[in-house]
Amino acid sequence: MTARSDIEHWQINATVYEDRVEEIHYITDAARNIRRRPQTKVWKVERFLGGGGFGESKEAAVFVDFFGWFKDGSNVFLAMEYVPLGDLETNVTAHSGKIPEVEARDITQQILLGLEIMHAESFAHRDLKPQNILVVHGPPQWWVKLADFGLSKRLTETTAYHTKSGTQSFMAPEILDYADTDTPSTEYTNAVDLWAVGCITYRLVTSIVPFPPGRSLWKYCEDQSLFPFDPLFDSGIQSSCVKFIKGLLEPHPKERLSASQALAHTWVILGSNTGRRSADLSQSNQETSRFSEFTASHIDYNTVSHHGLKSYRLPSPSHTDSSYTQYSSQILEGHTAGVMSVAFSPGGKVVASTSDDKTVRLWDAATGAALQTLKGHTDGVMSMAFSFDGKVVASASEDKTVRLWDAATGAALQTLKGHTAWVRSVAFSPNGKVVASASHDETVRLWDAATGAALQTLKGHTAWVGSVAFSPDNKVVASASGDKTVRLWDAATGAALQTLEGHTNVIWSMAFSPDGKVVSSASEDKTVRLWDAATGAALQTLMGHTDWIRSMAFSPDGKVVASASNDKTVRLWDAATGAALQTLKGHTDGVRSVAFSPYGKVVASTSKDKTVRLWDEATGAALQTLKGHTYWVWSVAFSPDGKVVASASEDKTVRLWDVATRQFPHN
Repeated sequence: MTARSDIEHWQINATVYEDRVEEIHYITDAARNIRRRPQTKVWKVERFLGGGGFGESKEAAVFVDFFGWFKDGSNVFLAMEYVPLGDLETNVTAHSGKIPEVEARDITQQILLGLEIMHAESFAHRDLKPQNILVVHGPPQWWVKLADFGLSKRLTETTAYHTKSGTQSFMAPEILDYADTDTPSTEYTNAVDLWAVGCITYRLVTSIVPFPPGRSLWKYCEDQSLFPFDPLFDSGIQSSCVKFIKGLLEPHPKERLSASQALAHTWVILGSNTGRRSADLSQSNQETSRFSEFTASHIDYNTVSHHGLKSYRLPSPSHTDSSYTQYSSQILEGHTAGVMSVAFSPGGKVVASTSDDKTVRLWDAATGAALQTLKGHTDGVMSMAFSFDGKVVASASEDKTVRLWDAATGAALQTLKGHTAWVRSVAFSPNGKVVASASHDETVRLWDAATGAALQTLKGHTAWVGSVAFSPDNKVVASASGDKTVRLWDAATGAALQTLEGHTNVIWSMAFSPDGKVVSSASEDKTVRLWDAATGAALQTLMGHTDWIRSMAFSPDGKVVASASNDKTVRLWDAATGAALQTLKGHTDGVRSVAFSPYGKVVASTSKDKTVRLWDEATGAALQTLKGHTYWVWSVAFSPDGKVVASASEDKTVRLWDVATRQFPHN
């Protein structure tokens, strides 16, 4: 490539070859009687590869190399590395339109490594798509590089991202003004790049984009039950990949995984190249990573050099740092992926935890010792419940099954098969005779707890079913769904009793009051609703949260409802009148779960801010902040005597906190 530029008294001819860039300067200055004095500058490609660029590691080279720039009138030309294989879209199309999951994971990891570097220095790419990712080496050991930074921009104290830039099929909803955000309506953040990564990964494993041009993205932002799961399931990919993609394609940018969080996701770190990459990253952690800029004084144009830039990962803080522990605690280690839920046995002697590592683990609540590892599921375990006598554990998995286990020996008792998609929730009837399971296949199934026989299939929901519960008298089953409804069913016959309609978005959490007279539901529409369990009539709509609600709970006496929201607060409500009692503020990120102590005096909440917080139920006062987890905390439970709090985290651990050593008001 040869280009010519005239800048004041200089004329520049630049020629880019495969192994070098030549720039010839002709000086012409009539005042000094200087005419066409040539000066030649040659940039060797080797100067920018290896020692001058990302280092010799292939894994660290995630950007196309940059050789320099020159100006032609009002245009600025960049001399970039030539990649003969072309872009990712062309290469994937040539390989039947999609690629194996393991290859998609490797490509995604390389893209994320590049974004982690860019975002650490406040740069956003803003036009990520397969056409802007270049292929240095094709399958099965892909090597790709990020390219085309024409729309990239650095965020500073005086600048923001405003421009509606990008390619529509890969543009985040906030760019298109489809999503509610906390920023001014025209501004967005570098989270738009992570949305694009989700679209790219979806495209790689399914051959299609999740939201083609049209109204599909707008509809999804209005109703998240419309997420296009089916092409992912049809592709036969792991559930961890589905969850990874879903975590990137969250309509609200604050709910999206960051580049660093995505790199730490189970699906990515369990990939085949993790160990090899980790060695490179460990070495590069020792080096300073920063973008250096150079500016041409004669024009108002800045560009970014890759000189000295290394791919790096910040080391995770130790979860045993004593400065973060405000209570004496046990750390239960053994899971190899994020821990999704935790519960105490009815007698309080055993703690059970479920994980994306496909196992359920049982622990001694007093000593923290590992008692049993329940193996058999072939995919992540999402939910678990103890029978009323504590002798049986039921687990619900993304492998489409429910399993029953002997809590004392860990022996597998039954495998309940019949669901055709993920099983999200499981519950025992209070008398222990029936197990209910809720699934992404839009059904609830009832099973005989003793024999494993299928009793009923409850059909009627039109989207995934995420939560299921029995009434205290064993007679009614309630289910909450992505179709925005709660349904009540006759537990004996499977007959539909009531459909509770009123929410305007998906429902994540639902529960019966202790006396069974009221059903409460929490939704992404930012409300909690209370319903008459006998008639289905709407009793109260609890409004006040400013973001979606993922969890709710009744106090043991049924008089108070607690709700946990992504708006960083917990709210307490009068269950009889719907009046707002307290707003519990202190978390610095979305609140994921909430629970009452057995005597109702203390409320516990967990958050993406890595903490568990304890609150006085009567006054709303903050009692303690339990610090120690190093990642999001998903679930919390009190022991039956209220003396211990258990928390489950994405950091792969369960923590037991001794709360009996502190005196709380009213306790």
